[in-house]
Amino acid sequence: MSTSVKNVEVDKLTELQKDKLISRHKKRLVEEIMVLADLGCAVSTLVVDNNGEVLQGGSSDGNQFLSSNPEIGIKFREYFGKSKRSYTRQNVQNLFNRKYSEATGKTCRVPYLKGGFDVVGMPEGIEFKKPFNYGTHQLRKIMGSSNDITFVLKEFEEVHETSLSSPSDETFTMGQVRSLLEKIAGIDSAEKALKNKVDKILEEDVEVVNLTLTDEEKALLYTCGLEYFSPDAWLAVGHNMQHSTCANELVLPTYTESEEKFWLFLVNEKPSKISNAVFSTKIKGRWLDLDTNGEYTVIDRVDTIVGKNIVRTAHGPLYFVGNPNPEGKLKLPDLWKSAIIKVLDTTIFDQLS
Repeated sequence: MSTSVKNVEVDKLTELQKDKLISRHKKRLVEEIMVLADLGCAVSTLVVDNNGEVLQGGSSDGNQFLSSNPEIGIKFREYFGKSKRSYTRQNVQNLFNRKYSEATGKTCRVPYLKGGFDVVGMPEGIEFKKPFNYGTHQLRKIMGSSNDITFVLKEFEEVHETSLSSPSDETFTMGQVRSLLEKIAGIDSAEKALKNKVDKILEEDVEVVNLTLTDEEKALLYTCGLEYFSPDAWLAVGHNMQHSTCANELVLPTYTESEEKFWLFLVNEKPSKISNAVFSTKIKGRWLDLDTNGEYTVIDRVDTIVGKNIVRTAHGPLYFVGNPNPEGKLKLPDLWKSAIIKVLDTTIFDQLS
């Protein structure tokens, strides 16, 4: 049975909606305490909110009592406090969105890439980043400082992120697919698979060692190649794939917790390091921001992500060679976009089944 607060079904509220209701009722609680104090009552209150924050308040005599008996507050904190609550990245994202909405005066999401704001009140030693960059200990410290965190706008203009539109389905031809399959498995196996997708390319057909694919071929492989290979053959393709030793500026599609399909991160690393990146590998680079003309602009600010943030195929992290023009802009080819979205829409489990 759902709990309700004045006809509001609490179980159906989002974390952000709960935060707003709790903030409203805490203010009402303070007002009631003041009324009781004016009527001659001594009041002491201890509250632990949904974020694990312990709040202390009361009338003048009540606050003096709590100050004189600190063990009461300590025991209360130990019993109900932050150690009893584990936080998720969604909690921190909701907190950041709420704080940013308070700064702008309207309900909206934090435009991480666009910027246009400063964040003050973060816990000591923790920088403001996208929530998926934080570990459990950092999440707890951030939520514990929720009352101190404030967004300060640099400009009064609206800041927003441009949504990605889905790429056109007409990003490749069957001739390109045939050429790719022949390069990987030979003419006979490619012809057989193209005629009847039930006759998939088998592991023993993937004979090319040190398979070298261009960015276009790699994008094509992840856009439509999966359906032509058996699970073992698909893994063999990844095992045989050779990573360039010349390229050193790569574009990494990354997961996002926002409504965007993906974000792009530009790094100055060799493909071998990216291909071997584990979930905890730290990678420095700069974000690419999508403008209204469909081009990406390199943001001139170094940031750090970890390996788990990179969009992954069954063969490992997905990356492309990036070559921004002298103005620091990069156009994302439709085939790249198609490959990224295809990988995001297909789980690794699906790729191996």
